[in-house]
Amino acid sequence: RTLSNYEAGVTLPGPDVALQMSKVYKDPWITQRYCKECCAIGQAYSYEILDNVNLDPASVLLKLVGEMEEAQAVLTNMLAIAVNKNEREDFKEGECEEFVRYLHEFLDVEHNVEILKISLNKWCDMADLIAEHNQKCKLRGYA
Repeated sequence: RTLSNYEAGVTLPGPDVALQMSKVYKDPWITQRYCKECCAIGQAYSYEILDNVNLDPASVLLKLVGEMEEAQAVLTNMLAIAVNKNEREDFKEGECEEFVRYLHEFLDVEHNVEILKISLNKWCDMADLIAEHNQKCKLRGYA
């Protein structure tokens, strides 16, 4: 009955249940949808779920290569603008808007990386890999 209520939208599962459902159904997008739709932080900071594009890992990797090239192309300009800036008030007229235009290229990269992480859950457990990465950061003194 509980599962039926979740599926019908009568009852909202908790995040731990959404995570387990994602694993049981082998659908990593369940967690992304949950965060995007049910969590205030996810609603503010999660990217749109791209369900009108090919989401197989190879296609996502190809798209990521293109997005990284676009970001690399604006990196030098971003750096030139950012030098000696600590606050928004430090920007000259038009610089902040230009910087934000360049920043969108990096948001495209980040969005693709997020999609890649989710699509790669078909092949490996990203939660385990992220835990390993976090441990590495701790061992190196970054966290």
